[in-house]
Amino acid sequence: MNAEDLLRLTRKREEPANTDAATNTEDVITLLQAQAREGRFAIYASATHGMTSIMVHAVLVKTEKLSGDLARIVDWEGNPYDHPGCGLVTSGSKEAWVEMTHPWLERQPEPLHGATQLVFGRSFDARLGDRSYFELSHELTLAHGLHWLEEKHGWCRYDEAGEVAVLAGVERAGNDDHGASATLVWVDFDLLQRHMSASGTSLVQMFDANPVPASLPVAGNSEGDQVVDSTTGLIFRWGMSGAGSYARGVRIISPNQTAHERGQSEASVEDAPKEYETFVIHDWKNNVVVECSASPDAQASYFEKDSPLPFQTSPVFFRADVLDRYKADPDKYQLHHRSITCRNAWSLQTYDFNPAGQVHTYIRYLGYLPFSEQRYWRSFNEAPKGTISDRSFKTDFEGSWDVNPDSLDALKSTLRELGSANLSWFQLKQPSLIERLHYPLTASTKIWDDTLIDMNKVINEGLVKDELKRIGIAAGGKSDPTMGSIKWLREALIAKGTDVDHADDLIKPLGELQFLRTRFSAHAGGAGAAEERRKLLKEHGSPREHIDSLAGRLVAALTDVLAILSA
Repeated sequence: MNAEDLLRLTRKREEPANTDAATNTEDVITLLQAQAREGRFAIYASATHGMTSIMVHAVLVKTEKLSGDLARIVDWEGNPYDHPGCGLVTSGSKEAWVEMTHPWLERQPEPLHGATQLVFGRSFDARLGDRSYFELSHELTLAHGLHWLEEKHGWCRYDEAGEVAVLAGVERAGNDDHGASATLVWVDFDLLQRHMSASGTSLVQMFDANPVPASLPVAGNSEGDQVVDSTTGLIFRWGMSGAGSYARGVRIISPNQTAHERGQSEASVEDAPKEYETFVIHDWKNNVVVECSASPDAQASYFEKDSPLPFQTSPVFFRADVLDRYKADPDKYQLHHRSITCRNAWSLQTYDFNPAGQVHTYIRYLGYLPFSEQRYWRSFNEAPKGTISDRSFKTDFEGSWDVNPDSLDALKSTLRELGSANLSWFQLKQPSLIERLHYPLTASTKIWDDTLIDMNKVINEGLVKDELKRIGIAAGGKSDPTMGSIKWLREALIAKGTDVDHADDLIKPLGELQFLRTRFSAHAGGAGAAEERRKLLKEHGSPREHIDSLAGRLVAALTDVLAILSA
């Protein structure tokens, strides 16, 4: 069911219903009965067009309350705009008190007393945009980790792949020149089933339809009779109203599993055999390059002395562009120092890159990834072109600290220090950019260019020109409207007692970064950019080595600048 379905039903009626038949062969009851197949349930639906109207409102009721006399359940009252209240009550004897009101304790037939309302319609004139909106019961949102996302028009959470899954939503349609409109609030069927199993409740979908839905079993029943259809869970009354007809009742949907059955079902899925991909590894125990499954059963630990299987720490090597997917989507993936995290879905505990430009990790950690992610890594898998990095060998096997500095990591640390120091001359405008700074490991010019652009944004665009200008002019510097923040940094350093040559050396890597950012920008490019790249590759050998060199010089310069301007 969707809002357009409801709108179509209200527009479809052309002839008044009579006592023997209904409006259409397709109607709201048909839609309600198809919900399980479609994977979502309506907890509120409303549609109107002329004399035709449809309303559905669902609540949760303890299942044991639905096993007794349900004769009056069709006399339900209310809608999502009913909600608990806290008000002042006074009497003629000057007594006064405050009390709570509960819509599902008052005016309702006994089986619905204490029902859990799932959706609340609200309105507030101070809101920007739509003044009317819906909220889900916190019993649903908190229990199932749902959060409202405006751009999705629904309540969402991350799925097992780290993608945003919409598990409840709001749809609207109509309000056109013909006067038809429809609103639907829905919840994922499986989530609702899980909730009902855990809470011992059933869903009661109350409905009010005018005219009578075609699929209601009214044949053989007199107008005003209460009809109970145990096969469909329908309990309703129907009748005539002027030239039309109406039906009012409920549809009861019980969970398809008890709490125990649901738990057993979910546990069996958790315990089901996991799929594992096969990788080309360096089996250094047996000194061969072989294929090995990422399954723990295909590997041996150090303590299994007599096992012929490769060690769990056998390295696996990949083309460097395996990381491009993660660098391209920083909102979903976080590349930490030698590890990768995909939101709350999965993580790769360690990776590194060797002098041959290959990314490497260990076979045991690939087995922790979802199978789809293992397949992605497999597509970049290749035989080793060298050994693992010295850094990995020292930290992972010798258990010692890596004493060789990593210039880009050092630059990130320096930038975090600058950003948290509350400096008047530097502001970290986009802290998230720091985590997007990664070595370009391939020959891709785009990744190289993007790294330089992000470095420039976080460093040079963080310089506060007005403050540097103030420092420089206060010491006798001359104001020049053509000077940018880097040149005013030079003047500020000189104003603080730095000799001219040293000031020039300190701003040199910042100027180089600004020059490269401009030369490699999308609107520049051309022969000049290509020639500059050739020069850098000739000097440094690779984009990674260039970034490493530039980052090291930036760290040295920013460290001295901080010391000088803070003195």
